[in-house]
Amino acid sequence: MSTEEAFKGTFITVGDACLAQALEQGKEPWVGIYDQKIKRKLVDEGVKKTIQKWKVPKTKIKNLAGTISLETIVKLKEVLSSKRSTKIEVEGEEDLLVIPCVLYAPEGTNVYYGQPNKGIVLVKVNEANKKKMKKILEEMISEVGNT
Repeated sequence: MSTEEAFKGTFITVGDACLAQALEQGKEPWVGIYDQKIKRKLVDEGVKKTIQKWKVPKTKIKNLAGTISLETIVKLKEVLSSKRSTKIEVEGEEDLLVIPCVLYAPEGTNVYYGQPNKGIVLVKVNEANKKKMKKILEEMISEVGNT
């Protein structure tokens, strides 16, 4: 999906580039999740300043790379139930946070994230995608239990 086609309706962004692109287009997400890295390298000053200029409440969470911590899930549920615009700075990595966003955002919300070297991906929050994300999360939990 091109950036011109993205960022419609009530939406959440996951990732610095995606959040910065939305803001640069004058479109503010309901929730913007970022970790100050793109492709595991620190973001450039332009992206950093774009995100800093977005004047909404900010919360910080810790989430290790390749994981979704229980603390992160609890905080995301809290933010999503508050109904107010928020930016969430992740210490660690935000890549997998699309999963709990789809699980806990209300139906009709759009969740956008960047696919490196490809573009922007849209996941519509609906019953079918909530079921898919629940299954993925359950498989992740099962895998952890088997190690």
